[in-house]
Amino acid sequence: KVTQRSIRQTGEEKAIEGKSLFSFDEIFDEDAATDDIYDAVGSVIVKGAVDGRNGTIFAYGQTGSGKTYTMQGNGLTGSIPKDGVETEAVDGIIQKVAWDLFGRIESDPAREFLLRASFVEVYNETIRDLLHDHDDAEHQSIGSSSASSKSPKKQNRSDFNSLILREDSKTGGVSLSCKEVIVT
Repeated sequence: KVTQRSIRQTGEEKAIEGKSLFSFDEIFDEDAATDDIYDAVGSVIVKGAVDGRNGTIFAYGQTGSGKTYTMQGNGLTGSIPKDGVETEAVDGIIQKVAWDLFGRIESDPAREFLLRASFVEVYNETIRDLLHDHDDAEHQSIGSSSASSKSPKKQNRSDFNSLILREDSKTGGVSLSCKEVIVT
């Protein structure tokens, strides 16, 4: 289904023998605002998470296409004057998820919630755990084979927190051994 600023996958996917099948929820063009993306995809994932399902928001695109800005916003927390011009804070998907998620939790005080979060980055075909502290002994086994052969003080942070993606060929699911934090 093609709309003014996005493409949504519909119908049944057809497997092609010997080929991997990648599905998607929606593709957005360069004119789509972060609010458009959140309204179409993010809010549905948050609702699912509140209902007890795992949720993932994955930004994919070429270098310089705006993935970081879309996910993190402009990094400001208020109005900041710069060169005589007021620059307003612009929330990214991460902030919008937090506002929506905690708003939904607050609106259901009788229910008890346990939130866990992980943040990973895929860059140059390497998956990095963004919450991993390279000095954290508990997570020293995570990473490439070179990580276990070096002492923690000499490890390169990018080697140390590289993760391995595991795919279940029966279910098509994937998992990472990344750090999870409980969100309060």
